[in-house]
Amino acid sequence: MTHWYPGRLTRVFSWEKNVNRRPVILVPNRPPSIYVQSPFDVFYKEGETAEIQCVANGVPEPIYRWTKDKVEFNPSGHGNDVVQLPDSGTIIFNRPASDNEGIYQCIAINEHGTSITVNVNFRQALLKSFGFGPDQSIPVKRGHSVKLPCTPETSIPKAELRWVLRDTKSNGRIEAINFNNRITMDLEGNLYITAVRQEDYQDGRTYVCTATNYFMRKSTHAPGFVVQPIGSAGTDDQLPPHYLWATPSEVFGLLGESIRIKCIYGGNPTPEVNWESDTGRIPDNRRTMSQGGQELLISEVTEKDRGQYICYTTSPSGQRMQRNINLIIKSKPYWAPGGEPQDKEASVGSSATFFCKALGDPQPELEWYINGIRLRDSKHHSVKSVRFLKPDDHNITIINLENSDVMVLQCNASNIYGYAFADFYLNVLKEKPQFIKRPVKELKVAETTNVYLTCQTSGKPDPIVTWYKETQQITGGRYQTQTNGDLFISKIVLSDAGNFTCVAENEEGSATYWGILIVRSDLENMADTDAKFTCSGTTDFEEVANLRVYWLKDGKEITTNDQRMTTNVQDNSLTISGTISRDSGLYTCVVTNGLDTETSSAILTVKDKPEPPVDIEVKDCINKKVTLKWTKGAFNNAPIQYFTIQYNTSIEPDNWAFASTANQSDNSMILSLKPGVSYSWRLLATNKIGISDPSKHSGVCTTDTAKPYKNPKNVRGLGDKPNYLVVEWVTISNWRDDRFELLTNDIYVPYNITIKAANEHGDSSAPLIVHTIYSGESKPDSSLRVDGFVVDNTAMEDNSAKFYWNWDMDLNNNLQSGLNGKFRGFKIQYWVKDKKKVTFREDEVLEKDLKSRYGSRKKRSVTELMYTVQDLLPYTYMEAQICVMNTHYVSGPSAIVSFVTARGVPGPVEKLRALVVGSNFVELTWNKPELLNSPIDVITNSYLQGYDVGFQTVAGLDLGKMQEMDPQIVDPRRNTTVLNGLTANQKYRIHMWGRTENGRGEASFVELTTAKTSSMSVPPFSIINVNSTFFNVTWTTIANKKYGTVAFVEYRKDGVADWQQSPQEVSKSWIGIANLQSGTSYEMRLSVTNGGNTASSEIEVVETKGIPAAFSLGANFGWFIGLIISILLIIALAVLIYLMYKRRPEPQKQRPYTAPPRRRANDGYGDDRRYVYDWSVR
Repeated sequence: MTHWYPGRLTRVFSWEKNVNRRPVILVPNRPPSIYVQSPFDVFYKEGETAEIQCVANGVPEPIYRWTKDKVEFNPSGHGNDVVQLPDSGTIIFNRPASDNEGIYQCIAINEHGTSITVNVNFRQALLKSFGFGPDQSIPVKRGHSVKLPCTPETSIPKAELRWVLRDTKSNGRIEAINFNNRITMDLEGNLYITAVRQEDYQDGRTYVCTATNYFMRKSTHAPGFVVQPIGSAGTDDQLPPHYLWATPSEVFGLLGESIRIKCIYGGNPTPEVNWESDTGRIPDNRRTMSQGGQELLISEVTEKDRGQYICYTTSPSGQRMQRNINLIIKSKPYWAPGGEPQDKEASVGSSATFFCKALGDPQPELEWYINGIRLRDSKHHSVKSVRFLKPDDHNITIINLENSDVMVLQCNASNIYGYAFADFYLNVLKEKPQFIKRPVKELKVAETTNVYLTCQTSGKPDPIVTWYKETQQITGGRYQTQTNGDLFISKIVLSDAGNFTCVAENEEGSATYWGILIVRSDLENMADTDAKFTCSGTTDFEEVANLRVYWLKDGKEITTNDQRMTTNVQDNSLTISGTISRDSGLYTCVVTNGLDTETSSAILTVKDKPEPPVDIEVKDCINKKVTLKWTKGAFNNAPIQYFTIQYNTSIEPDNWAFASTANQSDNSMILSLKPGVSYSWRLLATNKIGISDPSKHSGVCTTDTAKPYKNPKNVRGLGDKPNYLVVEWVTISNWRDDRFELLTNDIYVPYNITIKAANEHGDSSAPLIVHTIYSGESKPDSSLRVDGFVVDNTAMEDNSAKFYWNWDMDLNNNLQSGLNGKFRGFKIQYWVKDKKKVTFREDEVLEKDLKSRYGSRKKRSVTELMYTVQDLLPYTYMEAQICVMNTHYVSGPSAIVSFVTARGVPGPVEKLRALVVGSNFVELTWNKPELLNSPIDVITNSYLQGYDVGFQTVAGLDLGKMQEMDPQIVDPRRNTTVLNGLTANQKYRIHMWGRTENGRGEASFVELTTAKTSSMSVPPFSIINVNSTFFNVTWTTIANKKYGTVAFVEYRKDGVADWQQSPQEVSKSWIGIANLQSGTSYEMRLSVTNGGNTASSEIEVVETKGIPAAFSLGANFGWFIGLIISILLIIALAVLIYLMYKRRPEPQKQRPYTAPPRRRANDGYGDDRRYVYDWSVR
């Protein structure tokens, strides 16, 4: 500890120019290494962008080249269709087309080597549609099997096949098929029903094969099949098991991947399929069965899975039918242990060996490359050198490395199933040690734990790391230096605390760093706890009355005089309350009946903090040194770990300060003293339980006075007083001054200051240190304002705003700038418009945090700066201004700018609670959220779009999967809703969010338990909107514990026995019944259920409007048309007969010749009272 002594103080002032320098850190050169690349297959979808990734690092930064189909490819030569991202090689295809398809490879190059990616196959994703055709109807006898084929079209990547049921009567609604041992799909996509039943008709729905290409987010459907079972109930044919489909008898599996094998047997009743194998018991943790045992899935195939698999079934008569499947294991190439080559950084003159070995079946072929060129074609000078050794296919070694041996190597192992590719570099360096991970400056650990002190370095040749504790080198024992340089300390003890230094050295230089290890006690406190001994004994029944039990400690009977030791007469146990160290000893239970005696003993060890040292003695108090001696106190069953030595002085007699620590084996220590001080000492002992009380203090040792040997520390200037030079320093012990003021009548002018200590023996012998101190600061001149202060409305957020302003950076260090002090930064002040007094806030933008809007300001002195103010209120009218600051004062503000923050999301809904809790529903109510806490409340609430409700089960501390109400609430004016579909007697956590166009706000939730299942009633309802084919049933909202929450309507024609049922309704309070016959009476009733019970209303009669079918022209339109056609046919037939009758030939009668009347030659027509004649002139 440092002390200062009273004396005369001398202050010396002088001028001097200051120069600041910063160290330069050199980064070693490094070949390129691609660390981000695309897989072998990259697909694109027409109309969507696609990318092929390629990102590398290296020093200097690598440049990128591309090849397409082994021809140079320039991304920039394709306009905006293909672009390469800046600072990487990744290329983006904005409008990928067929001419972009091909095999691409990325090449990263700098002056030290070439790194390459694997070839990337870029091609279009494709899913061809199934052919169009009508649905097929397939008749099948009940009990027989049927195969529904599925032949998928081309898909890139491969599509997933599945079967669904499609309802052609209700807009093609699709329902998934759940596979089992009777309905299953083979591995080629065909669907099998192994024993057809009547239910397979599925009300006329079609079985449809679908193919889904997940990359394209597209599905296509094949024509459907309708299965028509033949036969009536109870006539199912009983058929023995027979083979339908199985995996081929020889199948290949790839190591590490999954494989499915399958057998399908038909028969009625449905056969049970079993598996056995010579590879072990099935199923196990990796081999699982599904679809009623027909399918065997083997996850992460290993060599142990190779062998015969038998799927078999047994007929009711005991006849066994089986299929044998031989699983052959193959493998893509994979790296052998230690066979994947890694980057190497080696020093000049050393050697580097690269080992590349891959395994696989078939055995992979190995190919080496240097800078992307096959080894046999490489012209790299190192390859041609005698220093380049290749003892076998798997090994490349370069000896006596030179700087020019820097390169990038590639190793590719491939077989018919795939490849393993490695891209790695050799870097040859001469580099002095640098720290990658320094020791932690201050590390706190608990006693008895293990700890690693970090010290990881780089450098070439590889640095040698040495550790020191204080000044002593650490070697062996509990201290182990790891291969990466870290120091491992096992089972930390309190004496391990101290200063640890890590030194890394090689022939190019050294690096040193240190840290402090602080060890905390493990808090174990054995004393002051209770100890209990139990003891019991038996004797002959006749001697029970004479049986006596008592206790001994160290052979002496325990009496009742010690109130901390009590005996329980019920069980004869001994309890020691608040144990202390002297309670340790041998405790004996004595059981006697007067005739015989039995004893049993146990040792009690009470661990406590140690007793303080005694006999503190001062020896040889001369020449600024003293020898201190002591005697250990009792360690109280926990070994002493170390001693702490404290001292006080005549200057501060009530303050005991730390002097040193001593090992547990020490009983003396030499300490350094300061002149002119009277000392006394005391000691404390520490073990794992705690610290002892202080010892009695020693005698006094007084040293002779001397001149000061140090000057005041931490000399600094304060600019808080205009027109003064103010200097402060750390107070000297027992000295009255730590501040000096000198009237200078100037503002912020630099002075060079020196300060030294002196007393009656003379001036301090320490060298003087010059400090540059500025006289007091003042408020910046009124003419100094910040220009161009604006807000960026394009970057406005709901809780933040970005500001820009202009500032001449040369003013920061210009004493004539009017700043009148040291430039400290800016202060942005902001508030809600018209509420400045209650909402005023300000952010300080310190000099170290200043950011230029356009990056580096280069040679321009005027810089446009920017800053983002956070934690604003959303959608709020705000105002802001900016000031410039020196250390103590702020300038006048800039012009005020106004802005409105963006809209946000709501706060939590308020007072969310349950009004009614039923067995499978809950009615919720709430108050609207305090939207965004915005002062513009009227505007803010106008864009609330509704509410979202979610719920999850609660089981202890576990929460179930979140489920959401469907549909959600779209009316923002609602403040109640009913959540249905819950389980009776189940605890739920129900969440609610307000929703705006920006999404959900903060959630509120309530926890509740639904009621137990009980009897229920049907809510009141009415029948409305009755027309010729439809009526509507509307009921009171279900929000009462006695009502069921799932409703449906049952209806039938008057006089018909069977009821028809509508779909069940859980969210709406109405159901529409359609497709009725006009003018017809229907009976209906409303039914409700809660999942356990069902209740129905009284039967109501509804008569649809219109004419009954028997009297309706519309209903008998076909009959009417047939009748009209028949009548017309009869009429046509009658007319035809009549015409035929009229045209029949009659016999000619002989008339006497009579000459016609004479006419003119040109007359064309004539009239003789009865007839009109058509004449022709010849």
